[in-house]
Amino acid sequence: MHLNKLTGLWAALGLLALSACTSAPENAAPDARYFTTNDFESVVGWETEGLSITDEHAHSGRLAVRVNKDREYGHTYDRALSQLSPRAIPAIEAEGWVYLAGPGSTGALVVQVVQGSGADFKVLYSQQLNLTDRVKDYGSWQQVQWKAPLTANLPADAHLRFFLWRNNATEPLYLDDIRLRIAE
Repeated sequence: MHLNKLTGLWAALGLLALSACTSAPENAAPDARYFTTNDFESVVGWETEGLSITDEHAHSGRLAVRVNKDREYGHTYDRALSQLSPRAIPAIEAEGWVYLAGPGSTGALVVQVVQGSGADFKVLYSQQLNLTDRVKDYGSWQQVQWKAPLTANLPADAHLRFFLWRNNATEPLYLDDIRLRIAE
């Protein structure tokens, strides 16, 4: 009888352990379709001084990227094309949240492919999404989705860059919860 109670206890503990392993939404694995996601919470402490990270507005958490009259470019994603895919990349799809303070928030999301580094880089491809073309509500977070087709025959060692650009904005704008993926 004592052995049966002990076996029952172990079975109950096993079920409890298994139930703890089920994936709750906050513990869900990242979506494999996206090669990067960023809510900008994890960049704190990673040499962010002088970068565009702010706690003024955030869609989730407490941090987001900001550009304004003092900051031309936001925190930039930069990675070699060969590190993203062994094949040519037909397009990049971006999905994120933007906050435009007002009609003077004329910034843009930018996808670039560049060759070289430092001051000697050469832009091989560049496309921008002017945010005021998509976002008509100011003072609140709006979701933005954008597909940027890439040109053919880009060198594998060229780098993909994605960033928020001020683009002569007279009012601040913010980016948060960005996700990038390879699109067909």
